Parts: sequence; structure tokens; C-alpha cells
Amino acid sequence: MRKLWIWPLCCILLLTAGCGTVQSDSTNTMPANHTVSSDGLNQSASRSANERSVDPHLYQVCETIYHGVSKTIAENRNVSYDTQLETITDLGTRSAPNSPNGILFEQAEAVVTIEDAINGEGAPASAYSKLQTALDALKNSLQKYRPTA
Repeated sequence: MRKLWIWPLCCILLLTAGCGTVQSDSTNTMPANHTVSSDGLNQSASRSANERSVDPHLYQVCETIYHGVSKTIAENRNVSYDTQLETITDLGTRSAPNSPNGILFEQAEAVVTIEDAINGEGAPASAYSKLQTALDALKNSLQKYRPTA
């Protein structure tokens, strides 16, 4: 019998272990977000302000994923959120990993990946606790980065 749950679980483990994250270059003496304009002015402040604001569409999709997965688990239903995640994948992957967009995307991606693994056959019982941990992290980030109206 094929164990289809093994690949999503491996992806989850790699994602949570930090594999696939961008490693910093120790020889680079200038921060990644530090730029100097042609007139010599430091532009890192304006870039960091942009990195602190969250994209409204990305936020809304992450919130939809959070509430949808929470409800799906509570009702013990099998629903996929891959389509919603795909709508923000481009923006999420282009965002800096430590920016609100990057953090929210990574956490929403983890929630969807774990939820997909649970929907597959033979998911271990520990997957449910990992999903709850991922949902809690996403909920906290949604509260932290809630756009101001």
C-alpha cells in the first residue's frame, strides 16, 4: 500500500526545520535592505517602512485560510485551500522572509500544507497538534499585522 502522506509530511518537516530559507552571506557587510540613492541618501528607512506594511489582499487571503481551516477541522471535513494560497504565492514568495507579507504567507502555506497532509491517508496523530500550532502562529500574526483602517 502506498503511503501518500509521506511527501507532504516531509515538506512540512523541511519547512519547519528552516530548510529552504535564504541564508545570509557572512561576507556581506551591508544589510540586505540597505540602499543608497544616487544622491548618497540612505533609503533603508523607506524600504523598511514598506516591509512593515501588509498587503491587504494577502492579509485577507491568509485570514480566509485561517478561519476556513479552523472551521474545516472543527467540522471534520475535507476541504482544500490550495486555490486560495495560489492567489498570493507570487506576492508571498517575493516578500522578504521577515516582512509581514513574508511571515503571513509562510505561516498560511504551512497551515495549508499540514491540512493537506491530514486530509491524505495515514496522517500521524501528531499532525493535528502541528496543525494547531501552525494555526495559533497564523492567528497571532494576523492579530499583529492587522491593517489599520
